[in-house]
Amino acid sequence: SHVVNFDVPHAPDDYIHRSGRTARMEAVGDAVTFVSREEEGDFRQIERAMGTRIPRRTLPGFNYEARASEGLEIPLGERIAVIRARKAEERARARAKAPRRVFSSGGSGRAR
Repeated sequence: SHVVNFDVPHAPDDYIHRSGRTARMEAVGDAVTFVSREEEGDFRQIERAMGTRIPRRTLPGFNYEARASEGLEIPLGERIAVIRARKAEERARARAKAPRRVFSSGGSGRAR
């Protein structure tokens, strides 16, 4: 099986979960992630979380210095909205994973 990430996930757990899909039922697979210069920091966080360096490959003849034309770029307002939505999703996921605390009122034995 193959997994292709066209964008680097912001949360290391998302990368690990996606890439882990290649190894279902002890199968062998490949995960490929396209990493832009701007995403390198997120990619390094993934490596730290995994405790290993992920091999890099470069494409011969590809112009890594080129930028997308202005007509193809997503307007700033839309990018900010997407980032805010993604951050809210990450916070919700973190809250869902956080251990829950139950407080009692002392005498009743009932949790609030």
